[in-house]
Amino acid sequence: MQKISSSSCQHLLGDYIASLDFDPNGEMVATIDNYGVCLLSDVTTNNYHFHLKTQDNFQGILNRS
Repeated sequence: MQKISSSSCQHLLGDYIASLDFDPNGEMVATIDNYGVCLLSDVTTNNYHFHLKTQDNFQGILNRS
């Protein structure tokens, strides 16, 4: 079995969600992607309420070993 490197995975995934969290009612979700964009979305209406580009860039996290 061939091992897939983390850099290959990142290339295949492109933009991906690095972290997510739901509110206690499960109606809102907060996500942050590998480019550092935080997004607050209402999952019941499929609309987003807020987004913010953070200072951090999470693309290098997988390459740290």
